[in-house]
Amino acid sequence: MVKRKNKNVLFEKAKLADGSNFTNPAVEGLDKLELYKTLKLTVKQLSEVFQLYLANDITQLNELLTPEYYGILSTRLYSLKKSKSKYPEFEVIRETFTETLTGLNVALMRNSELANIKSERDQYKDSYDILNDRERLEEYLETLKTQYTSVFGDVKDVKLSVSVGINPEYKEYIRVHGLPNNGVFEPDKLGEIIIRLGL
Repeated sequence: MVKRKNKNVLFEKAKLADGSNFTNPAVEGLDKLELYKTLKLTVKQLSEVFQLYLANDITQLNELLTPEYYGILSTRLYSLKKSKSKYPEFEVIRETFTETLTGLNVALMRNSELANIKSERDQYKDSYDILNDRERLEEYLETLKTQYTSVFGDVKDVKLSVSVGINPEYKEYIRVHGLPNNGVFEPDKLGEIIIRLGL
């Protein structure tokens, strides 16, 4: 196809023998190269998080993979999202890393749940031991009696009020998509919201 203006050729679009459009692989290669460079930076950061998980350094992992950092990685991965038909291999790789980020977040949550369960188990074991030892039970009941009196005095009814702060991107996520399954915010959805809200 040739586009002309005043007998001058403005551009010429070539067709392949099968009738499909001709594309310049060098230009497409540059686009893909830039995408992969950007993905590489994000994957390097994700790799640091993953290495902490593999090393079972849960304390460091908790300190690094905060909701804010999870939002940053989600935003970066979402901003790299491309058409599956135009960049199928790239999207498979990007989606794999998006799922890896989700998996790490789930693993961190499960580890936290496990730590809570272990703590509860230890408390139940201690309570069980107290119930089966008459001296410890009497001592425990006396301690409870003095603690209650010293903290609350004669007040029998105590009311507690709690306020919770939720970041705007998470409020919007819940408003648009509802509460996430298993408490895990999907990186692509969260990234889109962070970009849309300009956070």
